[in-house]
Amino acid sequence: MGRISSCPLAFSEKSTSSEAFAFEDLIPSTIAGINSGEVRGKRIKKNKQLKEHLTPIPALLVCIAGKAEFNNVKEERQTLLPGDYVHIEPNVMHWVDGLEDSQLILVK
Repeated sequence: MGRISSCPLAFSEKSTSSEAFAFEDLIPSTIAGINSGEVRGKRIKKNKQLKEHLTPIPALLVCIAGKAEFNNVKEERQTLLPGDYVHIEPNVMHWVDGLEDSQLILVK
């Protein structure tokens, strides 16, 4: 897990859960270690879950607001607060729990 020193981006109330952003405007590729440039906004409500799934390519999950918990089948568990991020390994089953209403960005 890492931390972005300044995390000014937050979704407005009108944002959708799949709103796309310009990759370069959010996270420098040197931090992300990911170069495909796909960025999506995700919202998870308190006590809800982004169900178990796989990604075929490396990804980065960044917490923008709230509090969420990343888990995977390797029994790795990380609590994410605003500015925290976690690298997601390809082909490892993982899920995210909303500990509070949370706003995240997913970079692939």
